[in-house]
Amino acid sequence: MCKRPRGDRSSLVLLLGLLACFAGCTQTNELQMQPRSRLRFTVAIDGDTLSSLSESVTTVCLRAAGPLLLQFRRTYDPQPQIADDEIFLLLEIRVASPHTWPLGESVEIATTDSIRVQLGVSCFCPQPLEALTQATGTLRLDSIAEFGAWGSAELVFTDPEDLNSVVQDSVALSLDFEALPFSPGCQPPP
Repeated sequence: MCKRPRGDRSSLVLLLGLLACFAGCTQTNELQMQPRSRLRFTVAIDGDTLSSLSESVTTVCLRAAGPLLLQFRRTYDPQPQIADDEIFLLLEIRVASPHTWPLGESVEIATTDSIRVQLGVSCFCPQPLEALTQATGTLRLDSIAEFGAWGSAELVFTDPEDLNSVVQDSVALSLDFEALPFSPGCQPPP
């Protein structure tokens, strides 16, 4: 067994104190770090998958005791060398009472009045196009935290009255999101 010299005790205490400080500081910084956000967004119009959606704007708004609003804007340019052939998408999901939402459960949007969904599909068309509001599918919110929102949705919008000339039958959307940050200063309407 090795003998430890007596003079090293103060050095050992100082070293342990520094290690404890660094461990505590590192732990505090890790708790304050914001998680990395991730979004998977796929769209098919009339059965044709839009393969190259551009990353546009994602807005997440939350009122203290009010609704949660998720907005996803994407652009599809089937032939980049041709001007004015883009299709513009704006998906809006509004949850009236996110604080009472059954976290981790998929909820059928057709069976509840607390969810409103709308999909704007537009192009460089001579007339404005109507947004699609008839939808079926599910929405799942896994977490709403100070850093953002986690969840997923599988939605199918239909246009039975041919209000939108871009869509002949339906638009299928699938999205998964993790740690989507809340947009600064954004307040959804009540």
